[in-house]
Amino acid sequence: MPTAVNYAALSEELKIGKGFSSYGAIVEWLKEEHGQDIEYATVYAWVRYRCLGKTKNTSPSKP
Repeated sequence: MPTAVNYAALSEELKIGKGFSSYGAIVEWLKEEHGQDIEYATVYAWVRYRCLGKTKNTSPSKP
């Protein structure tokens, strides 16, 4: 489970950082930057419902 420090760092990265291309990229970032091996589903729920953030959408929007 992510720690409070990781939660704060991730929240900050989502707000002012360059963003993430996918939830898988967040999983890798947590592993590399914070040494935490967290499952994809946990990261997805954490970002969507606690951080209230989303990854960058690279597909074009529909008119």
